[in-house]
Amino acid sequence: MQTDRIIRRVFQCFVCAVLAVSFCEAGEALWPIHAPPLDEFQKDWGFTPDAVWLTHVQMSCVKIAPKGAMAGASGVFVSPGGLVMTNRHVVVDELGKLSKAGRNVARDGFCAMIRAEEIDCPELSILVLSRVNEITKQAQAALDKNPTRAQIAGLSQQIAAQARKEGAAAEVVSFFGGAQFWVYVYDVLDAKLVFAPDEALGRFGGEVDNFEFPRHSLDIAVLRAYRGGEPVRVTHFMPLSAKGAADGDPVFLAGHPGETQRYLPATQLEFLRDYYLPARVAAARECSTALEAFMKTSDDARKNALGTFSQWANQYKLFTGNLDFLKTSDFITQRSKLEQEWQKNIAASENARELAGDAFKTVLDAIAVLKPKDISRHFSGMPGGRFFSLARSLNNFSRGARGQPEARVQAQARMFADFVARVSQPRGVINLDVERVVLTGWLTAAQSLLPKDDPFLAIALKGKTPAEAAERIFQDAGPLADAERIIAMVSRGSDGIDGAKIPLLEFLKELEALNAKNEDSRTWDDRRDAALLAIQRALFSVQGKSLAPDACSSLRLGWGRVSGYTEGAASIPWRTTFQTMLDRSTAMQGKAPFELSARFSQAKAKFDLATPLDFVCTADGAPGCSGAPLFNKETQLLGLLFDGNRHEVPSLYGYMRPETGGRSIGVHVAAIWAGLEHIYEATSLVEELRAAAKPPEK
Repeated sequence: MQTDRIIRRVFQCFVCAVLAVSFCEAGEALWPIHAPPLDEFQKDWGFTPDAVWLTHVQMSCVKIAPKGAMAGASGVFVSPGGLVMTNRHVVVDELGKLSKAGRNVARDGFCAMIRAEEIDCPELSILVLSRVNEITKQAQAALDKNPTRAQIAGLSQQIAAQARKEGAAAEVVSFFGGAQFWVYVYDVLDAKLVFAPDEALGRFGGEVDNFEFPRHSLDIAVLRAYRGGEPVRVTHFMPLSAKGAADGDPVFLAGHPGETQRYLPATQLEFLRDYYLPARVAAARECSTALEAFMKTSDDARKNALGTFSQWANQYKLFTGNLDFLKTSDFITQRSKLEQEWQKNIAASENARELAGDAFKTVLDAIAVLKPKDISRHFSGMPGGRFFSLARSLNNFSRGARGQPEARVQAQARMFADFVARVSQPRGVINLDVERVVLTGWLTAAQSLLPKDDPFLAIALKGKTPAEAAERIFQDAGPLADAERIIAMVSRGSDGIDGAKIPLLEFLKELEALNAKNEDSRTWDDRRDAALLAIQRALFSVQGKSLAPDACSSLRLGWGRVSGYTEGAASIPWRTTFQTMLDRSTAMQGKAPFELSARFSQAKAKFDLATPLDFVCTADGAPGCSGAPLFNKETQLLGLLFDGNRHEVPSLYGYMRPETGGRSIGVHVAAIWAGLEHIYEATSLVEELRAAAKPPEK
């Protein structure tokens, strides 16, 4: 097969490529680490990064992901001894799992005073991008002329499988709908927890201040990378700056943004505004509201539901911000004008015309079919997450096991067991009370948007209230939160799963039958997706490397300046301080989530409260950049990105220029030094970081 030849060739000729290309429309956005707009660097900052600088940044940055996964958040090596800094919220689930009787790591924080006290994080991996190679010609020869997302994913799976045989991890990264293909190869390391602040300081302001500025959070965590049980030694790392950035200073960013959609035609943006986003706003609002009420019932309820609540509350602000942006700004109008330019440029190129075909019309036709069905289809898909994924997997396993030989069923059951153990109690994340509350909110939102005779509501509610329906669906669902019971069910094949008579599984079967009737909608989904990819390929053929590709969890490089902004008549300063955090707590009467950390209260007389805590900059903080290092030209760490303000939320659809007020928010390095040295007295950690930051002797 042609694809097999690609795989062999890929692993014979990996190189780390640095492309020196001139761009005409750079100066913003997030660029692949191996293809930055070098001319723009020279114009904006007076220097052109060479291959040594770019390789150093690449090898200093890491991706923090669940074991076996390729998508994750960002982090950075900060010492030759393998110390990695990221955000506390990136590892907060792991903090919860590491907590045990007498030690609540998520609430109280943690600091290893000696190496032996570092705690193993068995479900986290630290991935270092070691090699990059372009395989565009080979991939395009192996795929259809207009490849679908599924075909691209299939190629990635084949190459990833080959990488595993070579003892590495790899993924195929495609840009502009398949106009370019790259293989990214990662060195995979184990992780141990070294430091995390307590919840009061690491999450000060909670969901109230999320996507807002001023902010007052020491949202950092420190891991150490291990290989074979021993700490790794690295030559590429970013030492902490002594003082950090000040107002107006240039700042660079290198992170792994999850996804952007910056080349959508106006018709698709209108569809998002009128159908897609309203449904998701309603679902996130009702689920977070239901969870908030549930958390007030007991301390255990709050502990069990806090992570899930944070996810839904975060989604609510994201979806609401995007919806408000598309409703109230002239972005769609401007995109419509830009789209006319796109079509004009495409029409002038024979190759681009061939690539685009009738893609713009296909998007329009698909949306006309999908609009009346979209909201119902969204709710019949059920809440995302590992629990419903597990339930569906059980149904699929049952269906596939029918008529299979016993030996094959047992082999498949053993393969299934690892997945079950990851999501089930006691170390997993499934809590049936929390899941039931989420389903109640989900059904409440569906009932508010859908007509009474909607088929999904008929199946889900059966004439009952959302709370009653959720109670019915979750009746006798206990086995789904117990790994041993699930594995026992699976080992008996279809008889074990179907014989359990679990209402949730029966309900999902009803939904599968309902969704099977929407085959035409799925066909139009595929057509629309293929058309959107074709538009990107045609755009790339006429505008080429002057465009930054959409984010896709691959390592990107961006830049900007430290800068405050105005909001209405108010002037928002570029930074907050520990003093303004104290003032914020006082103004909010010290009530959660604005209570002061006990450690901070005890240590506040030891250091200058005017020390910067959080700061904002104009670097492109696209969704998913959490934990990304903010650094200077000398690659010294200035801070860690952990959020964006409300004006930055729509960066999913386009870079929010400085004049829009869009800002990325980071923890200032001065706060990191003060927190570690004075608040948490992390003596050995501070010593290691100071030694790493000391200039080498000449």
